[in-house]
Amino acid sequence: MKLVALGINHHTAPVDVREAVWLSPEAASETASRVRRVGWDEAFILSTCHRTEVFAVQQQDPGMSSTDELARGAIEQLLVSSTSKAEVRKEHIFLLHDYHALRHMFRIATGIDSLMIGDMQILGQFKEAAFAAAEARLIGSVLQHVVQSTLHAAKRVRTETALMEGAVSISYAAVELARKIFSDLADRRVLLVGAGQTGELAARHFSAKGVTKLTIINRTRSKAEELATSLGGEAADYDSLDEQLARVDIAVTSVASPDPILTKERLRPIMKRRENAPLVLVDIGMPRNVEPAAASIDSVFLYDIDNLQVVVDQNRARRAAELPRVNAIVQEELRSFKEWVAAQEAKPLIVDLRNHFESVRSEVVEQHIVKFAPEERELVQLITRRIVQRLLHLPMVELRNGQDLKSDERKRRSHLVRRMFGLERPEEPPHTEPTE
Repeated sequence: MKLVALGINHHTAPVDVREAVWLSPEAASETASRVRRVGWDEAFILSTCHRTEVFAVQQQDPGMSSTDELARGAIEQLLVSSTSKAEVRKEHIFLLHDYHALRHMFRIATGIDSLMIGDMQILGQFKEAAFAAAEARLIGSVLQHVVQSTLHAAKRVRTETALMEGAVSISYAAVELARKIFSDLADRRVLLVGAGQTGELAARHFSAKGVTKLTIINRTRSKAEELATSLGGEAADYDSLDEQLARVDIAVTSVASPDPILTKERLRPIMKRRENAPLVLVDIGMPRNVEPAAASIDSVFLYDIDNLQVVVDQNRARRAAELPRVNAIVQEELRSFKEWVAAQEAKPLIVDLRNHFESVRSEVVEQHIVKFAPEERELVQLITRRIVQRLLHLPMVELRNGQDLKSDERKRRSHLVRRMFGLERPEEPPHTEPTE
């Protein structure tokens, strides 16, 4: 078996190159089909803003030289859809083999290979890409097992570690802060002032946490309407800011403005209209959108980027501290996969060995069964079968548990056993199995 992972990601290529190679789900499926046509048995593609990578399997290992040729073919097919091939250089492409490729897949799904350690979205993107490929019959038994092993590793990381706990982005930290103040956000009214990239991320995080009463205002109303529609919220005119602030529980500001849009004097009459009901202001604008003096008003709780950055830094440090535990899980799951590979490799030999022993047993019993009384013959069959089972038990276990042996050692062992029992098969092409 030969497994490869190849493509580009945030480690190897800048954003403009990643954009040029990015594939839609439909294009990813078409490209995976072409990758299979150049000689790979199974393939699927994961394409996100940070990576576009091919995972492919050749069930019969063709040897390193042939594998390199197949890899070049896969890379060529990956770049067919590139919007600007000239931007993609050799150093932008990575290629990993066998268990290095599998470890890379584990690292992706667990979030430790992400630009943001512990990224929660990448696992869903990985699952969607793999399941879409399965529905399109682009992957078979080997990659299906690879995917299941990968998802199992990710599940263990989520349940056994705190890697994905705590916000590590300013926009998500704003949501976490609001959740600490209001334990349940479902019934809270949230106002987003500014629909730029940071504001949009915050809005999407609030929506994901169950907020249904979401209002978005932006200087360009059409952009506010577009975002509100996608999240099931509502848009309002920018001129209605004071009116909106009088009725919401949480307001997140993310406006490009050289001066504060909310001053202490502007907020005083708003708070009177609210009858001093608590108002949480989360200012993620740069420069700041809310005058710091506004925090002195009763019932106004103001948090700016510096406050949020402290939370982010603490969470990043906490996630980094989880990496040794995550890496230990990855190593355990890699070992489990190696055990599966060794067992799969040993199956043909085990079947042949069992058939050979049964053939010898059956032949010898047949020669001597007439010497036994009819009522004893069934017992003879039972006893001789049990003898064969007992003799084969330890060899079978050893053949299945070959994960600690290198590929060549497993192959030599298999040839030796076949020679010992006269089970030689026509010579197969030499191959190299996953190395560490």
